[in-house]
Amino acid sequence: TSRDMATVQGPTVEQSLQGLAFVGSVCLRTRVGLGEDRPYTFIGIRIMAHEIGHTLGCSHDGTSVPAHVPGVTSDSNRCPWQHGYLMSYIEENANSMKFSSCCDYSMSLVAWSLKIDCLHKMNSNRTIKQSYHNSSIPGDFLDRDKQCRMTYPKLARKTYWMRSHGVRNCQAQCFVPGEEYGGAANHHWPMLLIDGSVCNAHGWVCINGDCQPKRERYPARRAG
Repeated sequence: TSRDMATVQGPTVEQSLQGLAFVGSVCLRTRVGLGEDRPYTFIGIRIMAHEIGHTLGCSHDGTSVPAHVPGVTSDSNRCPWQHGYLMSYIEENANSMKFSSCCDYSMSLVAWSLKIDCLHKMNSNRTIKQSYHNSSIPGDFLDRDKQCRMTYPKLARKTYWMRSHGVRNCQAQCFVPGEEYGGAANHHWPMLLIDGSVCNAHGWVCINGDCQPKRERYPARRAG
């Protein structure tokens, strides 16, 4: 729907909410997840990955909560929030696109619980239509100026990629006009390049925040 999510607690309406899911609820009646998305921004990809992480058993990094699966506790106290993995809200580097080792372990506990059986059944009767198969990824067709505008939509066309700062570890800098902040000096904000964006002179591309050789397919990497 592209509408804004919100929670209501008494007279207070909290609109900073971006997603909702229950920890360790996969295969249970509470297996529900919601996430915000804005058309053509791809922002919903990380949000839904975060919510699916909850559903599969992950608490927020730096916390410990009972899972909906009986007898399982999702314990991520050993993985600090400040490390910026996917189960935090920090988006500063490639960690923000990966699960922490604590989350990885919690998902394993849930997956092998005797209460969870749907994950071990190959009972799907649907296949992805051939017409949906596409080898293109967003960085193939979104230039860095466009990505800056997508990352900071409130700046609209006033922002752009600052070429003088180059690209480091799949991070680029977006121009921020001082006029937006009461006449302060112009400055810049960081942006993680989207998958498929060229990240060095050798034609390597960013995949989940890492600069790596371009391939037809990119294998999954271990968590944390």
